[in-house]
Amino acid sequence: MPVSAQDSISVVVNPSALGTVEAAAGAETIVNWWDNDLADDAACTECFAAMELARFLKQGADNSGKSIGLIPAAQGLPAQGSVILIGSLASNSLLADLINKSDDKKPPEPKEGAYRIRTLDDGDRQITLIQGNDRIGCLYGVYGLLEHLGYRFFGLGEQGTVLPEGPVHLAEKIDIQSSPAFQSRGFWSWEDRGDEPFLLWMARNRMNYWTAAQHNPHFCKKLGLKLVHGGHSAYKLYMDPDGPYPYNHPLFEGDENKPADPYVAFTTGEYKGDQDGNGQLSNFEAHPEWYGLLKGERRRKMDQEFGDCNICTSNTEGVDFLARNFVQSLIDGQWKYVDIVNFWALDAQPWCECERCKKLGSETNRLLLMIHQVAKVMKEAQTAGRLSRQVLLHTCAYHETLSPPDRPLPADFDYDTIAVTLYPIGRTYTHPFGDPASIEINQPMAQDFLEWAQGGFYKGSVCIGEYYNVSRLRILPVVYPHIMAADIPWFYRYGVRHFQYMHTPTEIGEPGP
Repeated sequence: MPVSAQDSISVVVNPSALGTVEAAAGAETIVNWWDNDLADDAACTECFAAMELARFLKQGADNSGKSIGLIPAAQGLPAQGSVILIGSLASNSLLADLINKSDDKKPPEPKEGAYRIRTLDDGDRQITLIQGNDRIGCLYGVYGLLEHLGYRFFGLGEQGTVLPEGPVHLAEKIDIQSSPAFQSRGFWSWEDRGDEPFLLWMARNRMNYWTAAQHNPHFCKKLGLKLVHGGHSAYKLYMDPDGPYPYNHPLFEGDENKPADPYVAFTTGEYKGDQDGNGQLSNFEAHPEWYGLLKGERRRKMDQEFGDCNICTSNTEGVDFLARNFVQSLIDGQWKYVDIVNFWALDAQPWCECERCKKLGSETNRLLLMIHQVAKVMKEAQTAGRLSRQVLLHTCAYHETLSPPDRPLPADFDYDTIAVTLYPIGRTYTHPFGDPASIEINQPMAQDFLEWAQGGFYKGSVCIGEYYNVSRLRILPVVYPHIMAADIPWFYRYGVRHFQYMHTPTEIGEPGP
């Protein structure tokens, strides 16, 4: 007979050193999600998963039945009643012992978020194992079991959750394996706009790509979200032409109290000193050669998105200055919680016209060479132990960089760290992206995508950044279910493993950005 939720159910999980299961589930603010110690990360997320399971089982069952207990793994396997074990081989020794004694030891796929749910015989009862490849797999496994039992998480909060009709019964036999097809999947946003019901809805639907600008990043990490920041703002943030130059420039008097200048004038004839007469050098005044040359003039006008011209990417000292400031921000600055950086050039602005830049080739070549140098500086910090987490750099194929590089990239180009996101702005949604019938609009962009994805000079990952709610469509008055159903498998077929779209309303009536 099936086991009813009215019978005794024990959900067994390991809170490790975080105390009780309940305490561990709410301990996200004391967990360091960005260090190399994963034990506390696992305890917090897995105990939260256990509480989610117990809460939803109670909602779907007759509450007059026996309570659903949360049991620390250190207490051992309960002798009676239905038991659900949550964990991985590394985090829950009870689960590991049962699997080692079974005839079937097949683990989940070795992917982030993968899980296996199955039952094992234990005398006259069944024990259900939710085995994650990692802590995120344990959380996803809980939601996978709940979906198997009839729960659906269509919308936000209680109103958006569909409970099973009638009492919930645990199946006598179950064996389900699942792993995410896309490594990152979610929404590109850049301000604090997600409340907890929205973030929970993301996790329950296995989405993991969200903004690092969120006010509660520890809660996001508990849910397995990858925190993303960046955009067109890197130049302004980390080599602001109007910012004070931080070093003792050898050609300027009055900054001797600053650290020695590690950079030399790349083109000494361009230095003109304190042009605005304020008694100090700006970054642009100290090194005008770092900034873009347009129509014979170095350009300093720049904001978070736009400017007169992109920087001089052939100037390795300027790019080094940019990279080191950026990496320091990853270590202890405003981007210290970021997992993925969207490191883009200015938004559809001119590129430097100096002879050194021209020799580098197309705008795409220049962008990738700059990101390559930034990645090397970041690796130096990781090797030295100053940056203790992995950070991915996603740059963009967009407007002037939509076409792939037209010459070989450096032999040591770090494809594990760097990926390219194609943004098909201006596409039509009357056709799927790969539809050959859209000759004038989609097909040229689709051809660019295929050249990126099918191994020209670029050999790395291709991501997709879609515009299903691009600025004009404020609160999703238009949806594209048939287009999405065609696009996403098509992109996957050609190797895309990162997928996100902008812009994302998170509350009813909320305007788009």
